[in-house]
Amino acid sequence: MRTRTYSDGLAFSAGRSSKLPGSLKNIYDEIDDELMLVSSRTADLSHWADEGVQLLNSALTIGATKLKANDSGARSHNESHLNWGWRKWTDEVIARLSDRRRNLVFILLGNYSIAKKSLVNHERGYLILEAVHPSPLSASRGFLHSGIFAACNDFLLKCGTGASIGAIVAYFD
Repeated sequence: MRTRTYSDGLAFSAGRSSKLPGSLKNIYDEIDDELMLVSSRTADLSHWADEGVQLLNSALTIGATKLKANDSGARSHNESHLNWGWRKWTDEVIARLSDRRRNLVFILLGNYSIAKKSLVNHERGYLILEAVHPSPLSASRGFLHSGIFAACNDFLLKCGTGASIGAIVAYFD
C-alpha cells in the first residue's frame, strides 16, 4: 500500500503531521554527516524558510492522479503540472533573486534544477552547487557524500553571513 505524502509549498517539506519523506531523510543524513550535526528531523521545513532559505520546486502544484512509471519502474508525479505556467514563474523568481540579492548559494538538486543554472546571474559571484536528486532511488549516485552543505556553509562564512544552513540559500527540486 502506498503511503500518501503531502506537500506544504516548500520543496522537500511535507508539513507538521507528515511522515519524513525519503528525500528529506537523505538531506538530513547528508547535513549531519557533512556538518557533524544532529539535526531536528521533522517533515516540516518552515523553520528553514523562516531563516531565509528559499525552498522552490520546479512546479508548485501536482495532480494526485497523474502517476506514471518512469524508466526505472518507479512511480512519479512531479511532471503533472509543469506545463501550467510554473516554469515561467519559477524562472522569474530565480532571475530576480539572482539579480537583487547578495551572498546567495544555489543548491540545485536534480535535472530540472540543474537546468535552471543558466538563469543565475553569474557576474554576482554566487556559489552554485549541483547534485543528483536526494530521492532514495538516486541519492547514492551523487547526492550522498557530495559535500554541498559543507561548501555552502564555508561560502556563507567567507561572506560574513555566518555558518548556517539557514542563511540565504535557494534549493530547487
